[in-house]
Amino acid sequence: MLQTLLRNHVLANLLFGLVLVIGMLSYLLLPRQQDPTINFNWIIITTVLPGAAALDVEQKVTDPLEDAIRNVRNMKFVTSNSRESVSSLLVRFEDIDARTFDKRINDLRREIQNAEDELPEEAEDSKILEITSANAFPSATIAVVGRADDENLRRQARNVEKDLERLSGVDRVDPIGLSDPELQVRFDPAALEALGLAPSQLADTVSGFFQDIAAGNLRLGGQDWLVRLVGSDSDPRDLASRPVVGAPGEVTLGDLARVQRARERPSTLARYQGRPAVLMAVMKKENANVLELVERIKGYLDGRNALSGQTGVELVLVDDQTLPTRNSIRIMQNNAPVSYTH
Repeated sequence: MLQTLLRNHVLANLLFGLVLVIGMLSYLLLPRQQDPTINFNWIIITTVLPGAAALDVEQKVTDPLEDAIRNVRNMKFVTSNSRESVSSLLVRFEDIDARTFDKRINDLRREIQNAEDELPEEAEDSKILEITSANAFPSATIAVVGRADDENLRRQARNVEKDLERLSGVDRVDPIGLSDPELQVRFDPAALEALGLAPSQLADTVSGFFQDIAAGNLRLGGQDWLVRLVGSDSDPRDLASRPVVGAPGEVTLGDLARVQRARERPSTLARYQGRPAVLMAVMKKENANVLELVERIKGYLDGRNALSGQTGVELVLVDDQTLPTRNSIRIMQNNAPVSYTH
């Protein structure tokens, strides 16, 4: 057959052209990432109970969730961590095939959803994250650099986080050094003691102010409407004017405490070249092209920095994990013609 191929130049050229076409298509479809995507069969379940102590988080959140997922099959082990306001469960599944793993994830989600009915009303919905080599490490890290560590930096960083999450190929964005806003109630112990009140009564007043209340049904124009009072007003003046639960007479929260806007105490601080900053670690989706993703991020940074005079912040790409990937592709491209000539 080799002799026939050598005599038939047309057939040889067609086969050579076919090999080139297949090789070019394979190159274009080649995944652009340094390492292959590996599923570690690890799941992290995070649940937030605002303002709760570590012991309360363990008893009211962590223990019920552990009991709920106990009967999920193919689990290798479960470890938990309870700290102030946050419950974290790490679930390690056995080495099972991808189809079975997807079934077990669905079982896990169902058990978690059923267990959420038993958690305190203040608890937020649990977040379930599958850990793979694609989303375990950031593809890029961005610094949102401000002129001062103030509310503008926090607000602009939150907007940048939302914008990055909307980019195609982004799985999630983990902010570092971004503190959430909060209302602080600084009460006077002597004033409470004079009225025979306890700090817990102030806490009940605050929690009642932010609690959503169902106020029944209202029939209007032939239609039934559900009436709800939404406790979401973050104005400190409104909270200060709230009557204290169990207080004698008309005593407001502002009479006993100073209510002010503030930010929670940050667990991590970030700075860039001596200036206050917030870091954004961008994780890609499993099948996303990391080179195209980083180019989209760079385009977003250029557009955002053009408005730095109005926003008061500057965006800097401080870590680009595509550099080794680009070097590997460049080496492959340079070696391709050499291999052909030999």
